[in-house]
Amino acid sequence: MNRVHRRLAVLPAIALLGSVLIAPAALANEPQTLVIAQEPPEISFHDPNGDGWGAGDFFTFVASVVAEDGREGTIMGEHRVTAMPTDGPMAEYRVGVAVIDLGGGDTIVFGGQTGVETTQEMMTPGDPLRRVVLGGTGAFAGVYGENVSVRAEDGSWTHTLTFEPVDPAGMVTEIVAEGVSAPVTEIEMTGEAGMQRGDVRTWEMEAETTDGDPVTLYGLHFRTIGEGEKGPGSQTVGILALEDANGDRLIAGGWIQIGPAGDPLPPVGVEIRRPIIGGTGRFLGARGEQTLVHHGDGLITFTSRFTLPPAAAPEETIVFHHDAAAPDGMTDAVAGERTTWEIPLASDAGEEATLRGHNTLIDLADADEPTHRAAGLSTITFADGSTILLSDIRRLDPETGLVSGRCVRAILGGTGRFAGISGEVTRTKEADGQVRLEIAIQR
Repeated sequence: MNRVHRRLAVLPAIALLGSVLIAPAALANEPQTLVIAQEPPEISFHDPNGDGWGAGDFFTFVASVVAEDGREGTIMGEHRVTAMPTDGPMAEYRVGVAVIDLGGGDTIVFGGQTGVETTQEMMTPGDPLRRVVLGGTGAFAGVYGENVSVRAEDGSWTHTLTFEPVDPAGMVTEIVAEGVSAPVTEIEMTGEAGMQRGDVRTWEMEAETTDGDPVTLYGLHFRTIGEGEKGPGSQTVGILALEDANGDRLIAGGWIQIGPAGDPLPPVGVEIRRPIIGGTGRFLGARGEQTLVHHGDGLITFTSRFTLPPAAAPEETIVFHHDAAAPDGMTDAVAGERTTWEIPLASDAGEEATLRGHNTLIDLADADEPTHRAAGLSTITFADGSTILLSDIRRLDPETGLVSGRCVRAILGGTGRFAGISGEVTRTKEADGQVRLEIAIQR
């Protein structure tokens, strides 16, 4: 598999890459543990269709946190309902992502699946919830691992993050892309005017690297802090993809500060950092940090600095199949339309798992692009409770609303026996109409 090992020239406007910091403890070649205490969250539930709480509905949350070293910060995130089983102990499954911001540019992003026994309620107190440490910025740039969260009776949480550090000296691959942002699509999910919690933003832009290579950047973000709640502007949490001409993708996630009403872009001159959490093709297994700077008039520079694992064959490959008639289509074709799924998987070896996830339509087919594009997250849950988290970015046939052709998704990490993995999942449709998922795992 081809991989990027060249170093692209850095734009003069970005002289910031030397500012990446790693805490001294993170330089040790052994797992690090960080314990975070969280206050009970402020939760904002959203049922955009007004038809009762169900699949596709979601909530955002914000809370204060304190790290074991005394540093104070904030946690914010979003979770979308992907399924509401009619049997078994769980009443609801959710898939989402959260960001812990400890200030000074130090953030950690984690995500995955949550199962709860009562709809619109939180985890049972005392039960451990395992999710994926996707990456971080600043002192946590490039980290990956697992987060075990436990809810207390009073609604507070304790997060125990165990992660592998990445030596910043290894982040020698750079891609600098610059372009003018296309108009941002703002979808009011709450029915209230203005920048409210729960509103969705989608956007894309065409850009060029400093070598003149064309790339497309597109993203999906959920507003977790509304305008005026914590100063001017608002804050959003989500994912962003950089896609090259070959369709290979570099995935970043985290939060972005947005300007006040009338200015849908980040404040001019403010450097925003987000972790690089995975990739496909030549970006397979990428981990590092991305900086975003808005120079004014919509001109944005993205600087991605990351490390790649050694090129090697997958250490483990799991092949699943599922019914092609599974409900993964979109029908109305409007920006912001969302869909969810819960699909049983079976392997040739007799192993069973469940695929749960959600997507939101980012942009529509036009004369230059014959497919719709959607973005979201998926989890594969195995019988022993282990999970694999995927960046679910796909192209959709505008006629059927279903996945168009072969689709490759980045593995962002896992829990249980898949903790710390990277890799990619390839989706193809076979002659008998079944869908084949080939999970190629690197450790």
